[in-house]
Amino acid sequence: MENRLKDFQRIRFLRLLFEGFLRYRDLYLPFVEKEELPDPAEVEQLTLEVFSNLRESAHAIFRPSADFPETIKGLDTQLLCDLVIGACYHEILQLNENLVLSKLYRPRYESFQLDVGSESFAEYLEIGEDLIREAEIQIPRNIDWIWKLLLEALALLKSILPDQRDNKVVIRYLTQHISVLEKIYEPEDLEELFSTLFPGGMVEAVWSSAKDLLSSTHYNSALDAYSRLIMLLKEKKTSTVVSGEDIVKGLSLILEWGRTTRDNDMVSRSEALIAEVGGNPG
Repeated sequence: MENRLKDFQRIRFLRLLFEGFLRYRDLYLPFVEKEELPDPAEVEQLTLEVFSNLRESAHAIFRPSADFPETIKGLDTQLLCDLVIGACYHEILQLNENLVLSKLYRPRYESFQLDVGSESFAEYLEIGEDLIREAEIQIPRNIDWIWKLLLEALALLKSILPDQRDNKVVIRYLTQHISVLEKIYEPEDLEELFSTLFPGGMVEAVWSSAKDLLSSTHYNSALDAYSRLIMLLKEKKTSTVVSGEDIVKGLSLILEWGRTTRDNDMVSRSEALIAEVGGNPG
Protein backbone atom coordinates (compact mmCIF):
# COMPACT_ATOMS: atom_id res chain seq x y z
CA MET A 1 0.00 0.00 0.00
CA GLU A 2 2.84 2.37 0.88
CA ASN A 3 4.57 1.71 -2.45
CA ARG A 4 1.33 2.36 -4.36
CA LEU A 5 0.88 5.67 -2.56
CA LYS A 6 4.48 6.64 -3.32
CA ASP A 7 3.97 5.79 -6.98
CA PHE A 8 0.84 7.94 -7.03
CA GLN A 9 2.84 10.82 -5.58
CA ARG A 10 5.61 10.36 -8.15
CA ILE A 11 3.16 10.43 -11.04
CA ARG A 12 1.38 13.42 -9.53
CA PHE A 13 4.69 15.26 -9.23
CA LEU A 14 5.60 14.61 -12.87
CA ARG A 15 2.14 15.59 -14.11
CA LEU A 16 2.12 18.84 -12.13
CA LEU A 17 5.68 19.74 -13.12
CA PHE A 18 4.94 19.26 -16.83
CA GLU A 19 1.60 21.07 -16.59
CA GLY A 20 3.13 23.90 -14.56
CA PHE A 21 5.92 24.40 -17.07
CA LEU A 22 3.59 24.49 -20.09
CA ARG A 23 1.07 26.82 -18.48
CA TYR A 24 3.73 29.13 -17.12
CA ARG A 25 5.41 29.25 -20.53
CA ASP A 26 2.16 30.64 -21.95
CA LEU A 27 2.54 33.55 -19.50
CA TYR A 28 6.32 33.88 -19.82
CA LEU A 29 6.70 34.11 -23.60
CA PRO A 30 4.34 37.11 -24.10
CA PHE A 31 6.35 38.97 -21.44
CA VAL A 32 9.67 38.18 -23.14
CA GLU A 33 8.45 38.84 -26.67
CA LYS A 34 6.03 41.76 -26.13
CA GLU A 35 6.71 42.90 -22.53
CA GLU A 36 3.15 41.88 -21.74
CA LEU A 37 2.62 41.39 -18.00
CA PRO A 38 0.68 38.31 -16.89
CA ASP A 39 -2.85 38.75 -15.59
CA PRO A 40 -2.84 38.55 -11.76
CA ALA A 41 -5.95 36.34 -11.85
CA GLU A 42 -4.23 33.85 -14.18
CA VAL A 43 -1.13 33.74 -12.00
CA GLU A 44 -3.24 33.22 -8.88
CA GLN A 45 -5.17 30.40 -10.58
CA LEU A 46 -1.94 28.75 -11.72
CA THR A 47 -0.55 29.01 -8.19
CA LEU A 48 -3.62 27.43 -6.58
CA GLU A 49 -4.23 24.73 -9.19
CA VAL A 50 -0.64 23.68 -9.91
CA PHE A 51 2.24 25.19 -7.96
CA SER A 52 0.75 24.75 -4.50
CA ASN A 53 0.10 21.06 -5.24
CA LEU A 54 3.49 20.69 -6.94
CA ARG A 55 5.27 21.94 -3.83
CA GLU A 56 3.23 19.56 -1.65
CA SER A 57 4.02 16.66 -3.97
CA ALA A 58 7.76 17.46 -4.04
CA HIS A 59 7.84 17.57 -0.25
CA ALA A 60 6.09 14.19 -0.03
CA ILE A 61 8.56 12.52 -2.39
CA PHE A 62 11.88 14.24 -1.80
CA ARG A 63 11.85 15.88 1.62
CA PRO A 64 13.45 13.79 4.38
CA SER A 65 12.08 13.49 7.90
CA ALA A 66 11.91 16.45 10.27
CA ASP A 67 15.33 15.61 11.71
CA PHE A 68 17.05 15.79 8.29
CA PRO A 69 19.87 18.10 9.51
CA GLU A 70 21.18 15.12 11.49
CA THR A 71 20.50 12.49 8.81
CA ILE A 72 21.45 14.25 5.58
CA LYS A 73 25.17 14.65 4.97
CA GLY A 74 24.82 16.94 1.97
CA LEU A 75 22.46 18.22 -0.70
CA ASP A 76 21.62 15.32 -2.99
CA THR A 77 19.73 15.76 -6.25
CA GLN A 78 16.33 14.92 -4.80
CA LEU A 79 16.68 17.38 -1.95
CA LEU A 80 17.86 20.01 -4.43
CA CYS A 81 14.74 19.39 -6.53
CA ASP A 82 12.58 19.89 -3.45
CA LEU A 83 14.37 23.17 -2.74
CA VAL A 84 13.96 24.33 -6.34
CA ILE A 85 10.23 23.57 -6.40
CA GLY A 86 9.76 25.27 -3.01
CA ALA A 87 11.61 28.37 -4.24
CA CYS A 88 9.48 28.38 -7.39
CA TYR A 89 6.29 28.32 -5.33
CA HIS A 90 7.35 31.20 -3.09
CA GLU A 91 8.51 33.20 -6.11
CA ILE A 92 5.19 32.85 -7.90
CA LEU A 93 3.38 33.94 -4.73
CA GLN A 94 5.51 37.08 -4.71
CA LEU A 95 4.90 37.60 -8.42
CA ASN A 96 1.17 37.48 -7.85
CA GLU A 97 1.34 40.07 -5.05
CA ASN A 98 3.54 42.36 -7.13
CA LEU A 99 1.21 42.11 -10.13
CA VAL A 100 -1.75 42.98 -7.93
CA LEU A 101 0.07 46.09 -6.70
CA SER A 102 1.10 47.12 -10.19
CA LYS A 103 -1.97 46.31 -12.27
CA LEU A 104 -4.80 46.71 -9.75
CA TYR A 105 -3.61 49.04 -7.02
CA ARG A 106 -1.65 51.55 -9.08
CA PRO A 107 -4.62 52.87 -11.14
CA ARG A 108 -6.72 53.27 -7.98
CA TYR A 109 -3.82 54.79 -6.12
CA GLU A 110 -3.14 57.36 -8.86
CA SER A 111 -6.81 58.26 -8.93
CA PHE A 112 -6.71 58.73 -5.15
CA GLN A 113 -3.66 61.00 -5.48
CA LEU A 114 -5.54 63.27 -7.86
CA ASP A 115 -8.64 63.42 -5.66
CA VAL A 116 -6.82 64.08 -2.38
CA GLY A 117 -4.72 67.21 -2.12
CA SER A 118 -4.34 67.48 1.62
CA GLU A 119 -0.78 67.49 2.99
CA SER A 120 -1.97 65.25 5.79
CA PHE A 121 -1.89 62.37 3.30
CA ALA A 122 1.66 63.11 2.09
CA GLU A 123 3.31 60.34 4.11
CA TYR A 124 0.63 57.83 3.14
CA LEU A 125 1.03 58.68 -0.54
CA GLU A 126 4.80 58.44 -0.37
CA ILE A 127 4.76 54.99 1.30
CA GLY A 128 2.20 53.70 -1.17
CA GLU A 129 4.21 54.95 -4.12
CA ASP A 130 7.36 53.30 -2.80
CA LEU A 131 5.60 49.97 -2.36
CA ILE A 132 4.14 49.98 -5.85
CA ARG A 133 7.38 51.13 -7.46
CA GLU A 134 9.34 48.38 -5.67
CA ALA A 135 6.77 45.81 -6.82
CA GLU A 136 7.17 46.93 -10.43
CA ILE A 137 10.95 46.62 -10.14
CA GLN A 138 10.60 43.08 -8.79
CA ILE A 139 8.15 41.76 -11.41
CA PRO A 140 10.70 41.12 -14.22
CA ARG A 141 12.99 39.39 -11.73
CA ASN A 142 10.10 37.25 -10.44
CA ILE A 143 9.08 36.22 -13.95
CA ASP A 144 12.61 35.37 -15.06
CA TRP A 145 13.55 33.53 -11.85
CA ILE A 146 10.45 31.31 -11.95
CA TRP A 147 11.33 30.35 -15.52
CA LYS A 148 14.92 29.47 -14.59
CA LEU A 149 13.76 27.42 -11.62
CA LEU A 150 11.34 25.43 -13.77
CA LEU A 151 14.09 24.74 -16.31
CA GLU A 152 16.33 23.58 -13.47
CA ALA A 153 13.63 21.25 -12.15
CA LEU A 154 13.22 19.69 -15.60
CA ALA A 155 16.99 19.28 -15.91
CA LEU A 156 17.16 17.61 -12.50
CA LEU A 157 14.83 14.85 -13.72
CA LYS A 158 17.75 13.45 -15.71
CA SER A 159 19.49 12.71 -12.42
CA ILE A 160 16.39 11.66 -10.47
CA LEU A 161 14.68 9.31 -12.95
CA PRO A 162 17.44 6.66 -13.16
CA ASP A 163 16.42 5.54 -9.66
CA GLN A 164 13.01 4.71 -11.16
CA ARG A 165 14.17 2.61 -14.13
CA ASP A 166 12.62 -0.49 -12.54
CA ASN A 167 9.41 1.31 -11.60
CA LYS A 168 6.86 0.13 -14.16
CA VAL A 169 4.31 2.75 -13.09
CA VAL A 170 6.68 5.65 -13.78
CA ILE A 171 7.89 4.17 -17.08
CA ARG A 172 4.29 3.66 -18.18
CA TYR A 173 3.44 7.25 -17.37
CA LEU A 174 6.41 8.70 -19.25
CA THR A 175 5.93 6.58 -22.35
CA GLN A 176 2.19 7.24 -22.44
CA HIS A 177 2.81 11.00 -22.32
CA ILE A 178 5.57 11.38 -24.89
CA SER A 179 3.41 13.86 -26.80
CA VAL A 180 3.44 16.11 -23.71
CA LEU A 181 7.19 15.68 -23.24
CA GLU A 182 7.74 16.65 -26.87
CA LYS A 183 6.18 20.04 -26.10
CA ILE A 184 8.69 20.55 -23.29
CA TYR A 185 12.01 19.05 -24.38
CA GLU A 186 13.98 19.42 -27.59
CA PRO A 187 14.26 16.05 -29.41
CA GLU A 188 17.87 15.47 -28.36
CA ASP A 189 17.09 16.41 -24.74
CA LEU A 190 14.10 14.07 -24.67
CA GLU A 191 16.17 11.20 -26.04
CA GLU A 192 18.82 11.95 -23.41
CA LEU A 193 16.15 11.83 -20.71
CA PHE A 194 15.05 8.35 -21.77
CA SER A 195 18.67 7.27 -22.19
CA THR A 196 19.16 7.83 -18.46
CA LEU A 197 16.55 5.09 -17.97
CA PHE A 198 17.41 2.63 -20.75
CA PRO A 199 20.55 2.18 -22.88
CA GLY A 200 18.27 2.01 -25.94
CA GLY A 201 16.66 5.34 -25.09
CA MET A 202 13.05 6.07 -25.99
CA VAL A 203 12.67 2.96 -28.18
CA GLU A 204 13.65 0.63 -25.35
CA ALA A 205 11.48 2.54 -22.88
CA VAL A 206 8.39 2.23 -25.08
CA TRP A 207 9.19 -1.44 -25.81
CA SER A 208 9.50 -2.14 -22.09
CA SER A 209 6.20 -0.38 -21.43
CA ALA A 210 4.46 -2.24 -24.26
CA LYS A 211 5.54 -5.63 -22.86
CA ASP A 212 4.53 -4.61 -19.34
CA LEU A 213 1.08 -3.43 -20.44
CA LEU A 214 0.55 -6.58 -22.47
CA SER A 215 1.57 -8.91 -19.64
CA SER A 216 -0.83 -7.10 -17.29
CA THR A 217 -3.65 -7.45 -19.88
CA HIS A 218 -4.04 -3.72 -20.50
CA TYR A 219 -4.61 -4.51 -24.16
CA ASN A 220 -5.79 -1.11 -25.43
CA SER A 221 -2.92 0.69 -23.73
CA ALA A 222 -0.50 -1.97 -24.98
CA LEU A 223 -1.80 -1.43 -28.50
CA ASP A 224 -1.12 2.30 -28.18
CA ALA A 225 2.42 1.50 -26.99
CA TYR A 226 3.07 -0.82 -29.94
CA SER A 227 1.77 1.85 -32.30
CA ARG A 228 4.14 4.40 -30.79
CA LEU A 229 6.99 1.88 -30.96
CA ILE A 230 6.46 1.24 -34.67
CA MET A 231 6.38 4.98 -35.35
CA LEU A 232 9.67 5.46 -33.45
CA LEU A 233 11.32 2.61 -35.34
CA LYS A 234 10.31 4.21 -38.62
CA GLU A 235 11.90 7.47 -37.54
CA LYS A 236 15.12 5.81 -36.41
CA LYS A 237 15.26 3.36 -39.36
CA THR A 238 17.04 0.68 -37.31
CA SER A 239 17.13 -0.74 -33.79
CA THR A 240 19.01 -3.44 -31.91
CA VAL A 241 16.45 -3.32 -29.08
CA VAL A 242 13.44 -4.94 -30.72
CA SER A 243 12.75 -6.85 -33.93
CA GLY A 244 9.72 -6.92 -36.19
CA GLU A 245 9.18 -10.52 -35.13
CA ASP A 246 9.00 -9.48 -31.46
CA ILE A 247 6.42 -6.83 -32.30
CA VAL A 248 4.30 -9.23 -34.35
CA LYS A 249 4.22 -11.73 -31.47
CA GLY A 250 2.89 -9.10 -29.08
CA LEU A 251 0.38 -7.70 -31.55
CA SER A 252 -0.85 -11.21 -32.35
CA LEU A 253 -1.77 -11.73 -28.70
CA ILE A 254 -3.71 -8.46 -28.74
CA LEU A 255 -5.37 -9.47 -32.01
CA GLU A 256 -6.42 -12.80 -30.51
CA TRP A 257 -7.93 -11.02 -27.50
CA GLY A 258 -9.75 -8.57 -29.77
CA ARG A 259 -11.25 -11.39 -31.77
CA THR A 260 -12.25 -13.27 -28.60
CA THR A 261 -14.00 -10.23 -27.15
CA ARG A 262 -15.31 -9.10 -30.56
CA ASP A 263 -13.61 -5.75 -30.21
CA ASN A 264 -13.64 -4.71 -33.87
CA ASP A 265 -11.54 -1.60 -33.33
CA MET A 266 -8.84 -3.59 -31.52
CA VAL A 267 -8.88 -6.21 -34.27
CA SER A 268 -8.58 -3.71 -37.12
CA ARG A 269 -5.82 -1.75 -35.41
CA SER A 270 -3.85 -4.88 -34.55
CA GLU A 271 -4.15 -6.25 -38.10
CA ALA A 272 -3.05 -2.93 -39.59
CA LEU A 273 0.01 -2.69 -37.32
CA ILE A 274 1.01 -6.31 -37.96
CA ALA A 275 0.84 -5.66 -41.71
CA GLU A 276 2.81 -2.44 -41.24
CA VAL A 277 5.80 -4.34 -39.83
CA GLY A 278 5.56 -7.02 -42.52
CA GLY A 279 3.72 -9.67 -40.55
CA ASN A 280 0.70 -11.77 -41.43
CA PRO A 281 -2.38 -11.11 -39.27
CA GLY A 282 -3.66 -14.64 -40.01
